[in-house]
Amino acid sequence: MLNAQPYYGYTKGQGIFPLEYALFQPLNPNNQIVDSNTNFQYTSMFDAMVDSAYYSMQSLNFSGIQVIVTATGWPSQGGANEPDANIDNALAYNSNLIRHVLNGSGTPSRPTTSVSVYVHELFNEDLQPGPVSEKNWGIFVSNGTALYSLTFGHLAESHADSTGMAGVFCVANSSADSTALKKSLDWACGPGAANCTAIQPGQPCYEANNLVVLASYAFNDYYHRTQASGGTCSFGNTAMTTTTDPSHGSCIFIGSTGSSTSTTGATTLSAFGPVGALSQASRPQILSSTLLVVTFLLPFIV
Repeated sequence: MLNAQPYYGYTKGQGIFPLEYALFQPLNPNNQIVDSNTNFQYTSMFDAMVDSAYYSMQSLNFSGIQVIVTATGWPSQGGANEPDANIDNALAYNSNLIRHVLNGSGTPSRPTTSVSVYVHELFNEDLQPGPVSEKNWGIFVSNGTALYSLTFGHLAESHADSTGMAGVFCVANSSADSTALKKSLDWACGPGAANCTAIQPGQPCYEANNLVVLASYAFNDYYHRTQASGGTCSFGNTAMTTTTDPSHGSCIFIGSTGSSTSTTGATTLSAFGPVGALSQASRPQILSSTLLVVTFLLPFIV
């Protein structure tokens, strides 16, 4: 059970890490984070913290123990010397966290092992001692007023044809820089929560060494699943929309009139009911809790 708080990793790093790395946001190609011991590339500090727990256990000769993140979040307000504790960053962190977890994304060292997470926290704890940020980790203030809104529904209930954009596709720009394109693909399949199963080795849309095809499938999946809630086909100018159907062979893109996979990657949603973390260890969950005060369970199970 791990408390993983990138906010502290970022602020205590005193400029070592870019803010985007802490918020699950795309990194500048010149600011990639690579573990020199494993050569794994990390796109989020959250994943690095989870992997560090796995490596620490491994160094003590323990294996086969799954990490559950019992607290992670971002403060919505801070003092004069805490400029990064604000609502915009809190919303960005928790929204991207939800995408990351509900996508079933593992970490670089364990890409097929999903992580269950408790969002810290439901309510602000206005009586907490210490800096202003310590009192302001909640999604709600103590009187029940919401500070910002987190959306689970459109992720959990996404359907391939739900946006009504049949015949419109978001594809990779073949003239885009390959490094930027790879970064955008990593983001789409990671924090962006695109369903990238079909472009894995052995799957119908996998084409080794064809970055444009792989990225096009991921971009299109993300675009169709999120367009209704503000998702765009940009990806740092590495993507564009087209009415030319990129489907080929048994690889069918969302939006194609030949698609028969309207519920591919859909998330099963079960609200207001606790799910045993150990019995469901292979299925990622997002849970919102106020530690030591109240536990409010919202299991969203992939």
